[in-house]
Amino acid sequence: MHKFILPTILLSAMFILSACGDSDATSSNSSVKQPKSGDVETIKKVKSIYDLGECTDSREGELVLVQKNNLYYQCNDEDWFQMEMSSIEESSSSKKVSSSSKAKSSSSKAKSSSSKVKSSSSKKSSSLKESSSSKAKSSSSVSSSSHMDLSVDYDCSEYKCVTTEYLNQDLLDSGMYGQFLDVRDSQVYRTIEIGSQIWMAQNLNFETEESACYDNQDSNCVIYGRLYYQTEALTACPPGWHLPSNEEWNALDSIVHSLKVGNDGNGNYLKSLSTWTGETGNDQFGFSGLASLYFGDVHVCGGYHGVYWTSDTYRYRCLLNDKSSLYAYYEIYAKDWGMAVRCLLGDVETSSD
Repeated sequence: MHKFILPTILLSAMFILSACGDSDATSSNSSVKQPKSGDVETIKKVKSIYDLGECTDSREGELVLVQKNNLYYQCNDEDWFQMEMSSIEESSSSKKVSSSSKAKSSSSKAKSSSSKVKSSSSKKSSSLKESSSSKAKSSSSVSSSSHMDLSVDYDCSEYKCVTTEYLNQDLLDSGMYGQFLDVRDSQVYRTIEIGSQIWMAQNLNFETEESACYDNQDSNCVIYGRLYYQTEALTACPPGWHLPSNEEWNALDSIVHSLKVGNDGNGNYLKSLSTWTGETGNDQFGFSGLASLYFGDVHVCGGYHGVYWTSDTYRYRCLLNDKSSLYAYYEIYAKDWGMAVRCLLGDVETSSD
């Protein structure tokens, strides 16, 4: 009987040592956790890359789906790494995603695979939907047959970048503005997403036959863009963009009303932080409407205000210098006035008088 006891003890000891060795191996490989295909449905989801938060030791290996661009990011060694779907579905890979798709995370910053994304909850408006920013996002759909990428950073030494002086500087620093290149004249405009709409955050400055700078001063075009008769304003926006209808301006007004933080009139939330002498704008949404100039025989909107064409015949919208709302007007003699243009992303909508 004793001859069976020793082998039994030896086998037990070998089993225990083997189990300990497996435990150590598992521990040493746990710094990079690759999810299995069966885990995909349980992955945490956030709206945008700005909601990833900080990659800390306690979140090591955590996988997050960013719904805004439908990309996956994993926390590894205090960095967020953008992951391909094929990498996620590998059953037991310990290989990190290429550094070219690395997304750096700190308390207020994240890097995307293509360019730096600054994430700062203290600077991001609580009511502003994430813009199609120039940092880590997918292309914006213009129509079923074409797409427009607003994510490219353009070198202002090579292109004519419209001045960013009058934009919301906090949102600009946080990467909330996108960029669009008008290939017709190489001008680069900033864009901003407000609710379901994507607007140019600057007045159009494309030269048409009858458009003009206020007082024929080129310096005024640099700040306020060009002024257009409505007949030319209807076709002045670049391909993929259009002159918004009165209804689309109404939609913007409704979006601001539902998302704004505060009790001011909707117009004040669309005004830039500068150029206004009456009601002070707070530019919460990054629209950065200027107290723009115009030309005509009559004082448009009663004076020095932000005046924009709609695509509806003789209809225009105003941000008034001494009022806080976004006003709508319809006047037949407006056909002889020159006003600013803000372009809206997407197909042209049918105007209605």
